Amino acid sequence: MMLNEKQVIFVGNITQDTIITFEKDHHQHTPNGISSSQHHHIEQELNSDEDANSIHYQGYRKIVNKSLGGSVMFGCLAFQHYMKNIDNQMYYSNNQHFKIHPKILTKIGKHDVMILSQFFNGLEHAANEDDSITMVACESPIINKQFHKTFQPDLSEAKHLKRMKMFDMILVEEDQSSKLTQYELLYPPFDSLENASNSRSLNCRDRGSIFKQDESINLMIRELHQVRALLFVPVAAEFDHHFVNAFTNQVFKEIQSDFLVCTDIQGYLRKIDTESGQVSHNTIEYLEEVLETLSKIISVIKLDHDEAKKCIPNSSEMTPEECAYHIQKNYGFPIVTVTMGSSGCVCACEGENIQLSLPRLRSNSSTPIVKYFSSYKPVRVLDETGAGDTFLSCFVAELLVRNSTANTSNKLSFSSEQVFESVKLACSATSFRVEQRGLNGFSTRIQAQQRVNQQTVNM
Repeated sequence: MMLNEKQVIFVGNITQDTIITFEKDHHQHTPNGISSSQHHHIEQELNSDEDANSIHYQGYRKIVNKSLGGSVMFGCLAFQHYMKNIDNQMYYSNNQHFKIHPKILTKIGKHDVMILSQFFNGLEHAANEDDSITMVACESPIINKQFHKTFQPDLSEAKHLKRMKMFDMILVEEDQSSKLTQYELLYPPFDSLENASNSRSLNCRDRGSIFKQDESINLMIRELHQVRALLFVPVAAEFDHHFVNAFTNQVFKEIQSDFLVCTDIQGYLRKIDTESGQVSHNTIEYLEEVLETLSKIISVIKLDHDEAKKCIPNSSEMTPEECAYHIQKNYGFPIVTVTMGSSGCVCACEGENIQLSLPRLRSNSSTPIVKYFSSYKPVRVLDETGAGDTFLSCFVAELLVRNSTANTSNKLSFSSEQVFESVKLACSATSFRVEQRGLNGFSTRIQAQQRVNQQTVNM
């Protein structure tokens, strides 16, 4: 029985994040909490282009960490872990088994090769016979700045990095400057992680590579074979909706077979001041144009509740269910997911039978089916970064599993029940992500299913 290799491609920039948090310093006298006016003052300081390293809270010790991140990294690793040890369940036409490899399509600079190599060399990993890397839980190492200044990457180092299947499609540019997006995240000292997450300050110090439909991108597209899904996950407006449209159409022209096309609205929503790095939001008129263009090619779109309301006029009082219904009905996306963090998520799909084949044929006749899903309780909550990326990635992974085991054709069609069961497992997988810090905490499909079973019994 033959084993084929298929690809799931994550498109977007890798980030190098500076994460600033605070913990109580018991050696100092701590005032009674931090007032909202104090937090507003701190936020103004950060957004006025001052270095967050100069910011302090009385009675709290500041912790500064650097780590790699970005939706492509969180999504790719989440997908890889989720699909672990289930290859024998995956089959295609003519009863041929296949393995899906998640890969990152991005551009990096020469010094970024060192950053990525150092990061992964600093993690314990095991390479199996096909060179795919399995990550294990450990803290994300801090980048050594002095090593960064002196290291001169050569071709052999880039080749070594590309031996990891997730990186074998990266384009290393000759430019010495970094092409990673640099974000600075400041979490003020609040009593709960949820409050801290909602009040974080976000500054973009460098947008990294900007994607254009140039010859280098065209060359990368020609290297694509047996694609089962494209996930467009921008973090800093590194590409727009027109790029997504052109890229997808060119891939379809090259491979002439069906694949899922998915995206997260986050990167299109963000508007970045090129001088200060301050992150704001695009206008609703622009976002409506984005949704209209994306609806022609996107199979699955993910938004959180606040993002969804920013895309809909006069929506301040709309519920997640109403947002999902509106976006599905008005734009015709086959599947719309609206997430709400620890409060669960909502999924709207275009009817009982969902066809995701390309080219997309919009259906206005069906009434959207909308369903709410509660979240699954994690053992602990340490870090919510990458939770949305994990949800989308595992949702797509589960759709591909169910499509492969339900029929032996390459047509992408699902029942609403299959979609909703996939959402349930994605919610469960996401609950593992928040239990650890950094690029860790990813679950397998088996673990996600076990948590669904355990918590369903206890409900």
